Amino acid sequence: MQRDLRVDVLRFVALVSMFVAHCAPASPIQKVTQLSEFLTAALFAMLVGMGSALAWSRRRSVASFVTASAIRGAVLIGIAAYIDDWGAHIVIVLAFLGVLTWVCALTVALPSVVLATAAAALALSAPWLQDHFRADWIRQAMTGHHTRAWMYELTVTGPYYRVAAMLVWAFAGMLLVRYFVLRSDRQRWLMPLALGAGLAMAAMFVLNQAGLFALEPYDGRTASLIFNGVLAALASAVVLRWSPSLPGALERVLATTGAMTLTMYVLQIAWLAYYVRVLHPGKSDDTWLNVVGMSLGAMVLAAVWHAVVRWQPWRRGPLEGPVDFVVRAVQRVLP
Repeated sequence: MQRDLRVDVLRFVALVSMFVAHCAPASPIQKVTQLSEFLTAALFAMLVGMGSALAWSRRRSVASFVTASAIRGAVLIGIAAYIDDWGAHIVIVLAFLGVLTWVCALTVALPSVVLATAAAALALSAPWLQDHFRADWIRQAMTGHHTRAWMYELTVTGPYYRVAAMLVWAFAGMLLVRYFVLRSDRQRWLMPLALGAGLAMAAMFVLNQAGLFALEPYDGRTASLIFNGVLAALASAVVLRWSPSLPGALERVLATTGAMTLTMYVLQIAWLAYYVRVLHPGKSDDTWLNVVGMSLGAMVLAAVWHAVVRWQPWRRGPLEGPVDFVVRAVQRVLP
């Protein structure tokens, strides 16, 4: 099935935003680079919703779609468990995205009005859920019920990521696909969407500076959920509208790199763990060399992989290929 290059370019933007969020040092442009802290998780969650909506629109059957989503979600959770103790100074987001993939698979067929209503309800209720269940989360952890504590942390009470909050952005991603990606006649509305998102983001920033509410990237408050989502929608609208205007070779390189997001995420963890444990023990990994090196390195690796590996599904990527192979193998035995 033909991939949408625009969405893969958007995945590349999420990758670079992640590298900046994880490794950008203090600098004169710190207020700009700190936007990556607001953007990255929201954009990854939005891309999970977009990916689910695209896969649903191209499904051979409901069983094949559910199977693929179940496997991909399980792979993300398994990889998260495997790399969590490598020692990188990073909170691993893959398990949250894996569960989010499962939930999106169960909700992607809902009517648009239901998705929009659910997103709004979650944006309003997620902070209450976080506060309401925090005591239970701590109690389960203190009494040795680690599985229950992990489920609380995963869904509603995590200090950085929570599936309940991320669903706000994932549902928005589904709606973006329905109304803009799959409808070529509505491409002209992407520019007004970008303008509206930019104005909304600016207005929220002004109100924040006036002291009317706080904006912290990971606090899970309603204002932050909305701000992060608006910023991700702005990035999505800009990329979806203008990435086809890029030179063809550049668009393909960016899209190829974005299509290998899982591989690049794991390699990032491996490199940063090596950096803080072996190369520079006890020091921070916040350097522009890491940001630029990982960004360019990801592009070079993706280009080389595509130049050398010609067989599908292995051409998808070092990790993406095997996952796709398993998905296809299981789908072939389905009724």
